[in-house]
Formats: sequence, C-alpha cells, structure tokens
Amino acid sequence: MAQKRDAAYYRSRLKKEFPSIYGDLLAGRIKSVRQAAAAAGLIHLPNRLTALQRDWRRASPQQRGEFLKWVKASGIGLRTRPYSTIADASGILTPRTIAFIRGWISSQRISAGQIMKEIGYSNFDYRLAQALNGSVRLPPDVLAALKPWLAKRGL
Repeated sequence: MAQKRDAAYYRSRLKKEFPSIYGDLLAGRIKSVRQAAAAAGLIHLPNRLTALQRDWRRASPQQRGEFLKWVKASGIGLRTRPYSTIADASGILTPRTIAFIRGWISSQRISAGQIMKEIGYSNFDYRLAQALNGSVRLPPDVLAALKPWLAKRGL
C-alpha cells in the first residue's frame, strides 16, 4: 500500500532531511508545509506554462478555437509587425539573424558559401561565414541581397 503524502509526511521529511528549511517553516519565514516541501525539492509546484498546458488538454475543441480567436484578436504575446532588422547600423548581423542562419545551415546541411551563391555571389565568398562570428560587418549590398532570402525562409 502506498504511503500517504500529507502535510505530516512532508513535515517529518523536512525535519530529518532539511533542518534549515524546517527551521524556516517553524519560524514562520515559510508560510506552509507545501511551500517548504517545494523549496526542498520534495514536490514540484506547477508554473504558468504547465498550468496552461494542462488546461489546454482539458479544453473542448470549441473552447480551444475561442481561445485562439481571442489570442489573435488581442495580439497578446504575438509580434504585431514582421521582424525587419537583420543587422545593426554598422552592418553587423543581429544575434537573432545569426542564430537563424546558423540553424538553417545546420538543418539544411549547407554552408555559408552556398547561401552566398543563392543570393547572387560566389560560393567562395567568405564574408557571410565571417559575419556569423558576430564581429565582421557586411556591406549594404550583401545585406540587401540577404534580407529577401531570410524573409523567404521565415525570418
């Protein structure tokens, strides 16, 4: 038979295994046995994400549809305009652009040179590969050619 996991159980474990947390509980610095057990790592309290996931699974298809309509209409947490800046004013790629291109290179098993060839430059052109290190500036003509390539692929 499984052991009962009530406040008395956790209070006993806290007293034996986590005396400092148990002392905080007795002193009133921790408000409840549940909070003390969570602080000790004996239990895991749900966060907002797990609560949303749980509620999503329990929602009916109609409720899910209504929720999605509300999210789209309210714009909460959604990008309101497309991401347009791929580099700063000096021509250095933004971290988001670098991460996107590196992910594309990895997933498609291509090289930076092949991207350069797709945007109209030689596949031996090393400027994009250097720019992915985050410190080399790309000239405006390369940035102008790279921007539609990125937009076509979802950035």
